[in-house]
Amino acid sequence: MRTVVCGVGNAMKGDDGIGPAVISELKKELDTKLDPEELMLLDCGTAPENFIGKITWFDPERVVIVDAADTGSEPGTVSVIDTGQIVGERISTHNLPLDMFVKYLRDMFRNSLEVVFIGAQPNGSVFGNPLSEDGHRAVQEIKRRVMELL
Repeated sequence: MRTVVCGVGNAMKGDDGIGPAVISELKKELDTKLDPEELMLLDCGTAPENFIGKITWFDPERVVIVDAADTGSEPGTVSVIDTGQIVGERISTHNLPLDMFVKYLRDMFRNSLEVVFIGAQPNGSVFGNPLSEDGHRAVQEIKRRVMELL
């Protein structure tokens, strides 16, 4: 299944960098196994909407979005969140709601696109701080879950 994995977040803001860290780990893990016809890994930073063109060009069947998500759970908790639940909700730590990004993707692909959102509860997102221990554990857990999807 042609899949795009989008890591969303700011690597300079502690656990807000969980998404980009997952992309980095997946690139290391899949270095020689990566089939560019079947898998695209994107570090989208804080603006995944800027990658709509690349995603559309790749023509995936599934998009996996990985981000820090304020779910109110314990720091480092990883959750697969139904994208229907993020409509109108502010679970992402970014200013632009991810529901707009998901809606745009679904509209572009006429609702035939599977969208999976994997979030991790951050343990702080202060500019200049590295990932916390909870954040590192979440990155490894998300990497494992994404690998299971591939």
